[in-house]
Amino acid sequence: MSSERTPAKDAGNPVGEVFGLIKGYADQEIRAPLRNLGRWVGAGLAGAVCLGLGAALVLLGVLRVLQGTASDPIFGRRLSFLPYLITLVACLAMIGLAMLGMRSSSSRKEKR
Repeated sequence: MSSERTPAKDAGNPVGEVFGLIKGYADQEIRAPLRNLGRWVGAGLAGAVCLGLGAALVLLGVLRVLQGTASDPIFGRRLSFLPYLITLVACLAMIGLAMLGMRSSSSRKEKR
């Protein structure tokens, strides 16, 4: 058992060396960044699902609170659609704030 390493099979073969270099470069410059990108996309997707579910639950809570007050004389029988309209406006406001946030973050990136 010698402490020297045995040479690779294709150490003297220039084609094999080039192939090995290309394979190593592809692994370093293509596979690893794609793997990291997949992790970021997965985390972003999980966050988006959680935020979407939370927003839906908040809007449902707003609707239920408004429906609970619908028996009061505030809304009455003729204005029973008003809780739904208020919830729709709140939903559109949330979407508008999200779009505004995306637009302002992209404009900050352009200034850099």
